[in-house]
Amino acid sequence: MRSLFAAIDFDDTLFSINHGEYIPNYTVINFVKALKSNNWKIILWTCRSSEHLGKAIELSESVGITFDYINENPEVIDWYKSELEYEVVKVSNKVFADFYLDDRNITIESISDCHNNDNYSTFLPADCYVNYIQRLTKTFEAKVKHEIKERKIKVLSRSV
Repeated sequence: MRSLFAAIDFDDTLFSINHGEYIPNYTVINFVKALKSNNWKIILWTCRSSEHLGKAIELSESVGITFDYINENPEVIDWYKSELEYEVVKVSNKVFADFYLDDRNITIESISDCHNNDNYSTFLPADCYVNYIQRLTKTFEAKVKHEIKERKIKVLSRSV
C-alpha cells in the first residue's frame, strides 16, 4: 500500500504575514504534526521559490514541521509502477495528494449548497452559481486588496 499524502500551503495556511511579521497558525501546525505522527507524508505545496522558499522551510522547521517533499511526490510514481504495473511518465507539475490544505481552497462541498435538492439533476441553478461567484469575487478581491496594502507597507518600510 502506498503512503498517504497531504499537500500543505505555506502562506496564510501554515503562517500568515502581518506588517512583515510571520505569524504561525498553530491550528494548522498541530494538525500537520498529527498527520506526520500518523505516518502521513507531508508535501510543502507552495508557489514560493528561491530565498522565499527557503524562508518557508526554515519557519516551518522552527515550529517542528519537516516536509517529506517540496512541490513533488515521486513515491506515487514509483507506487504506480510497482503496485499497479502502470507506467507513469512525469509529464505534469501537479502534485498528487490525498488532500490539499490551502487558504484559497474551494471544495465541492462548498458549492453543493447550490444544488437543487428537489430534483436530482447534476446541474446547479444558474442564479445560485451567480450568487456564489459574486460572494467569492468579493472575498478574493478583499484579500487581494489586503495583500497589495501589505506589500506597499513592506516596500515603504524597506525604503525608510
